[in-house]
Amino acid sequence: KPMKKHYSPALLAALTFYIGLFTITPMFLLESMGFFGLYNFSYQTLTLSSVLGILYMAIFSSIIAFFLFEWGLTKVEVKDTALFSYLQPVFALPFAYVLLNETPNKYMLFGASIIALGVLIAEKKKNWYTLSRDERRNTSKS
Repeated sequence: KPMKKHYSPALLAALTFYIGLFTITPMFLLESMGFFGLYNFSYQTLTLSSVLGILYMAIFSSIIAFFLFEWGLTKVEVKDTALFSYLQPVFALPFAYVLLNETPNKYMLFGASIIALGVLIAEKKKNWYTLSRDERRNTSKS
């Protein structure tokens, strides 16, 4: 959070991506030299749809999404965004059902309900602790 006061979200997003690039490049080089086993990738196997998919993931799912996340952190408190990040699996269930025809199983529903319950408890406690002592006393009596 202290860096967000001095640097723009675009700079922080770019810095994060460059750090990721420099940390993953040695693994890419080791894999391409066959260090981890057989390497059989060929650029001739790339189709237009696969290149467009890679570009979509790079631009929208990574760069724009991360920039918007960093920009959003400058507008709200980090503790508030943490609660929404916990809810991502809960929101993913209906989207996966509608977009991917993925039927939620009992484990997914149980996990989502545990997450939602945890967020509700955290919100309740957060609101409880932000009340003044007198307000808490009056709330517990009623």
